[in-house]
Amino acid sequence: DKGMLDVGEPLHPHPLADVGKAFDLRRGDSFSSMSTFSELASSEGYNRTVTTALRRSGLDPWAVPEFWPLIPRGDSPVEVPDKAWFAEHTSPLTYFPRPVFWAGDAG
Repeated sequence: DKGMLDVGEPLHPHPLADVGKAFDLRRGDSFSSMSTFSELASSEGYNRTVTTALRRSGLDPWAVPEFWPLIPRGDSPVEVPDKAWFAEHTSPLTYFPRPVFWAGDAG
């Protein structure tokens, strides 16, 4: 890296930007903070989620998503009974196409 910087102009299509001033703190800067407590899960909740996911994947590995939210936004998959869960995540093995009706020569 230093060797390239020492060579100079032929290898530098753009001038180097001085970003030092962009990171200086100024009076009046507004800083915000946020809490990550809303993203934490209890060990009981974590264990319940893992237990439910493993149980359901043992019953039907095709009906369990690859990623299971630890802290879901909305209805928790852990609180849905297995029967309702599998009813929502299964489909018929074969879909039969709708019959095609021929109306004669179109042209």
